[in-house]
Amino acid sequence: MGFTFLTSLVLSSFLAALYYGGFNIGIQRDDSMEDGVITEKKYQVSHPLFLTPLIENGDIDDARRQAIVEHEGLREVLSYSGFFNINEEYNSNIFFWFFPAE
Repeated sequence: MGFTFLTSLVLSSFLAALYYGGFNIGIQRDDSMEDGVITEKKYQVSHPLFLTPLIENGDIDDARRQAIVEHEGLREVLSYSGFFNINEEYNSNIFFWFFPAE
């Protein structure tokens, strides 16, 4: 069947976000500088943002606020990301990264 344009776009966006320092699901790069030279790279990993429980509890505004992507390279681009549960029995989730149209 091959890749569609949308599949390629989503996959490349996800990989770029991981490489360039993460997004709100908790992967952040911390480069320590000493005399203008990067001496060490540390990655801080927290937990993924599962939005389904917040939405089911009616916390829509809280879910929207938490899903905002905060990334140094995307300061002027509004976007949202997180996970939706698509099958509770199997704990299947789907990742999304949404960019509202201008």
